[in-house]
Amino acid sequence: MFYYLKQSLKVINVKRILNLSQEYVEIQLPKTILKINGKEMYISYIEGKEIIIKGKIDKIIIEDFNL
Repeated sequence: MFYYLKQSLKVINVKRILNLSQEYVEIQLPKTILKINGKEMYISYIEGKEIIIKGKIDKIIIEDFNL
């Protein structure tokens, strides 16, 4: 079970990433907080969930919710 963040920009300050490329970020965490341009999105653990990011992205931070 993974999340795929489909984007083509550099990902900055990413914690506990299993696989990182320009095509997608693949994470496997029970609870995470996704921050895009200062806006927070709470992500629960859902199999097959896809998050598609559109528009200019200045910074993406993925943090382990349990840290």
